[in-house]
Amino acid sequence: MSLEVAKSTSPSPSPLAAGDNALATYRRAQILCASVKLVGRDGALGARLKDIANEAGVSLGLVQHYFGTRQELLEETFRSMLSVSLSRIPQYTGSDVDPLVTLIAMLRLHAYGSVDFQERWGFWVELWSSARRDPVHAEIAHEVYTLWTTPLEQAVDRLASAGRCRTDIAPNEAAIRLMGLIDGLAVRTLVDPSVMNVDDLYRMLVDAATRQLGLHVDEVDAAVATFDTRAEELPMSAPLSPEVLIDALARANPDS
Repeated sequence: MSLEVAKSTSPSPSPLAAGDNALATYRRAQILCASVKLVGRDGALGARLKDIANEAGVSLGLVQHYFGTRQELLEETFRSMLSVSLSRIPQYTGSDVDPLVTLIAMLRLHAYGSVDFQERWGFWVELWSSARRDPVHAEIAHEVYTLWTTPLEQAVDRLASAGRCRTDIAPNEAAIRLMGLIDGLAVRTLVDPSVMNVDDLYRMLVDAATRQLGLHVDEVDAAVATFDTRAEELPMSAPLSPEVLIDALARANPDS
């Protein structure tokens, strides 16, 4: 199953104010950014509409105008952040892309992404915590894992078919193993930065994937090196902003 199919059969992240004017689109993004920051810092349970309004620098009435209820805002917050996390994936998942480049790109995105590491991973940890109590958030968490695991599974499948990695591990199991490794090392980086930083995380992920999948080291080194000259395609992390969110949602919903 291609990433495009996986995206079409899962609930799509809702577009930012399709048809609204530019100011309305920006206001929605501004509120969603504030919600992301508040959820990552104080947790989903502590994210009240009044606090989100204060964080965004807008009135409570404006928040309610665009999102109605707290539950609606939280759901769109999680889905919008999913769009941000997925926004750079499609350019590395086509059949014309070397699957090893796809694999390395996914590892690099988990480490560096397009949003500041602490902000991004702090937010995902809160989603997982909230998913244990809220069935809607659990569905979103499942969607997150599905959309992140699919390109890893496809890459491993293509590498195995070409005889470039181990074939004694099913691609879906290999992808789940990699996601577990990514989660564990990322959380350690998040909560214990004195022990490891984001560069350490990326290096460890590449090394672990190489060993677990039986990849050829010289091919991995070449795939890693491609990103040294394509930094503009896979930028280093930056703080989340309304502009970043608007761009990500435009990529996720190009026809909206």
